[in-house]
Amino acid sequence: MITYLLPARRQLENRMSLWASVYGIWILFWNIISSNEINPIVWTGLSINNSLWVAVLLIIGGALHWHGVKLNGAHRWSPAWRFVGLSLITITWFTIFLYVPTFSSSATLVYGVFAYYFIKVTFSAFSDLVTACGGTEYGRAKTSA
Repeated sequence: MITYLLPARRQLENRMSLWASVYGIWILFWNIISSNEINPIVWTGLSINNSLWVAVLLIIGGALHWHGVKLNGAHRWSPAWRFVGLSLITITWFTIFLYVPTFSSSATLVYGVFAYYFIKVTFSAFSDLVTACGGTEYGRAKTSA
């Protein structure tokens, strides 16, 4: 069994998945109890249905990513959970980022920084998935013992 995540990295990724899920629940909560004027991402101009999809995808992506972090190499395909969850979160995050009305707004900085970190961690999950599928082990070709 290969453990893909060191404890500090595991803690970081747990926080990322928790944050994405909680943000999705926050968006969903405000969509359910109020009109679209109080929605946390109303500034994007997304319709209520589209913002509901954003919320659901963030919740599902966070749950899949958390499950992959929890497994952490216990199964050969466990990095696939991380990669799929992070891909959902990253694509959804970029959807929100692309709706930023002006690049001089604070939303550009906040959503841009988070998008950058989600891309970095998604790439890391992809490299762990390649390793798990038998590609290479930490950048070197696997050798049989």
